[in-house]
Amino acid sequence: MTKRSIFWLLLTGLALSPAGCGDTLKAEGRVILEGNPVAGASVMFIPESDKGLPAYGSTDADGHFSLSTNGASGIRPGRYKVTVTKTEQVPGAGDTKGREPRPGKEPVHRFKDKQNTPTRNLLPAVYSSPQTTPLTLDVAAGGAKNLDITLENKDR
Repeated sequence: MTKRSIFWLLLTGLALSPAGCGDTLKAEGRVILEGNPVAGASVMFIPESDKGLPAYGSTDADGHFSLSTNGASGIRPGRYKVTVTKTEQVPGAGDTKGREPRPGKEPVHRFKDKQNTPTRNLLPAVYSSPQTTPLTLDVAAGGAKNLDITLENKDR
């Protein structure tokens, strides 16, 4: 392979790689519901721009999370929709396909875990989807970010 071929190969690789992958900012916060920390929740920051990258985190026992983007610690600057979910397995739920929930019983959501077991979201459903969540956050360029999220029990 000639030096010229190597040059063009490297240049093409740089052009195709996501721009700005190295400019993530340290980002962490807490998830609170009714004054209490939410342990075991999944937090997702979905960019409102087509050029952004999503960031993910999970809460610990104190409701604390740290975000990661593409496996790297942190988040890129931008405006984000924020979703928060916490699921548990529904023991004995079986397949609910084609059946209506029984009166007085909570419907089983179609979430599935790795073992394909039905699960249900333990947090208000409004926060589980980018289309319904009222949570939006702006992450500006700069230092460490404190991204505390306070949830309201809207649908319980």
